[in-house]
Amino acid sequence: LVLPADLYSPDESSARLRLRFAVGAGLREDSVINVFVNGLFQTAVALRQPDGGYMRDYAISLPISVFRSGRNELTFAVSMVPTRSGRCEWLQTDNLRLTLFDDSRIEWPQAARLTQLPDLELWQRAAFPHASVAWGRRTSVVVAEPKPQAMAAAWMLAAKLAQVQGSPWLEAHWQAGLDGRWNHDHVLLVGAWADLPPDLQPSALLRKGGGTWLEGVALRASAAGPTVQATAIWDVLQGGLLGEGALLLQTALPGRSAGALTLLTADEPSGLQNQTDALVDPAVWGQLRGDVAWWQGRDDIFTQSWFDRYTVGDASIWQELSFALWRRPWMGLGALALFVLVLAWVTWNLLRRWRGA
Repeated sequence: LVLPADLYSPDESSARLRLRFAVGAGLREDSVINVFVNGLFQTAVALRQPDGGYMRDYAISLPISVFRSGRNELTFAVSMVPTRSGRCEWLQTDNLRLTLFDDSRIEWPQAARLTQLPDLELWQRAAFPHASVAWGRRTSVVVAEPKPQAMAAAWMLAAKLAQVQGSPWLEAHWQAGLDGRWNHDHVLLVGAWADLPPDLQPSALLRKGGGTWLEGVALRASAAGPTVQATAIWDVLQGGLLGEGALLLQTALPGRSAGALTLLTADEPSGLQNQTDALVDPAVWGQLRGDVAWWQGRDDIFTQSWFDRYTVGDASIWQELSFALWRRPWMGLGALALFVLVLAWVTWNLLRRWRGA
């Protein structure tokens, strides 16, 4: 079961399973169909029909929050026991029958298409935003310089994302070199640091509030107490480049209001290819979080949220407001507190006027 990565519905919404199944007769009353979503038990269907039966449109409600964006696994595990199962008694098992028909369906509540970027965790789990449409149609894969190692890294990364999405990128736009800028909504840019134009080098993209991401690593390490990992990374990165590691970042695409730029770079093309090979390994891929990641091999990885987040999607004003309050509940609490203060002030003024009269 594949859900859009940007599917948003309030937490209290429910999906409804509509099942059609036939069950055999002579089952003990503790026979059940257990329902799992992504390996976690959610609910059960009791099979309490002693004469068997045929169930049409059997409804089960599941909270929308138990599903995740991207791929979901819905499992029906049947546990059936015959009515007569005593010691030294012939055990009849031919009646333990159940057929779940393939026209069973799932109904989704009204939902918006909203999410926030950048988000490397969503990117590695659901290939979003590249997976927002099929076949990579809205994505440009750009190799800064058509060097063999950089091309290999780009193909490797695009293949990994296509695997996550579950469909080949037959309609993605491929571009070698930066002679012309891209016209697609989302860009996957791959290249060695020196091959990138100045405005797209990490040192320029990561500058924020007068500082740099490298300074942010040092400040984070010193503020939280220098961890071994953060200190080691700072020792490697303090020269301003990436050492033996590679850098992956995601940020807003310049000139596109809802586009995303995902950049993969390393100091040298050979290192870029080697570190991309490490990146697509599940041990590293599954650890991607935030919007900036640095790693070296399959053991050392450091992630951080650095860029400002922005909302993408298509929804009504009320859905966008609900989404904003869901993402930032303190905004709702603040609005409620302000409303209470205004109500108290109005009440106080009315009481004062009434007493004066």
